[in-house]
Amino acid sequence: AVILDVVYNHTSDDSPLWQIDSTAYHSTETVPWGKKLDLTKAPTLRYVRDNLRFWMDEFRIDGFRFDATEYIDNDFLLRLITDITAAGYGNRYFIFEEFSGTHNAAIQDYNTAAGQSVISSWGTGYKNAVWAAMVSGGSSADLGKITYYSKDDGWDRPGSVINYFSSHDEGTLTGKGMPKAVIRTAAVHLLTSMGIPMLWMGEEVRSPQQGNNAADPTAEAS
Repeated sequence: AVILDVVYNHTSDDSPLWQIDSTAYHSTETVPWGKKLDLTKAPTLRYVRDNLRFWMDEFRIDGFRFDATEYIDNDFLLRLITDITAAGYGNRYFIFEEFSGTHNAAIQDYNTAAGQSVISSWGTGYKNAVWAAMVSGGSSADLGKITYYSKDDGWDRPGSVINYFSSHDEGTLTGKGMPKAVIRTAAVHLLTSMGIPMLWMGEEVRSPQQGNNAADPTAEAS
C-alpha cells in the first residue's frame, strides 16, 4: 500500500490559498510552522476533501498520514473522514499524528461507534515509554501497558494505534548511541505489542540517524 503524508494544519505565506484570500481558508490562530488552516470554514473543508479524493482517484493512493492533527479542529476532521468513507473510500487507511488526549479519546469513540478501526492514532505514548526505559537509562511504569496493547490508555482495537520507537522526529536508537542489545530489546517489545508496528527505515541496519532533534539529542527522551 502507498500511504501519503499530508499536511492540512498550516500553509506558508507564499501558499496560493493565502495569496488568494488570507481569511477565507485560514484561522486567526497560529501554529508553530505557519498560517493555520481552518477546517471549520466550508471552503477549507471542501478544498481538503476534494484534495484527498483527487489523490485517491487520480493516483490510487491507499491512505493518508495526517500531519500534526492536534492543530486541526477535531470535530471537523472527524466529519471529513465520515464524508470520505461514506463516499466509497472506506477501504483506505487514515492515520492521525495525534498528541492530544482529548483528540485520542474522540478517535477511540469514533472507532467504537464504527465497530472497526477507521482511524489509527500515531502518538508518542509508546515511544516515550520505550525511551524512558531504554534511552534515558531509567525505568517506565508504562512499558508493560504499552506492550500489552495500550489498553490502559483506552485503545480497544489493534488497528487503532501505531506503535514506534524511532521516526523522522526522534531519529534512530543507534543515533542516540544505544547498543545492539538495547535496540533488539526495543524491537522485541515493538514487534510483539498489540497495535500496528512502525519501523523507520534504517533502524533495522542500525543507521545512526538523529532526526529533527539532532541539535538536542536528549529532548525527545525526557
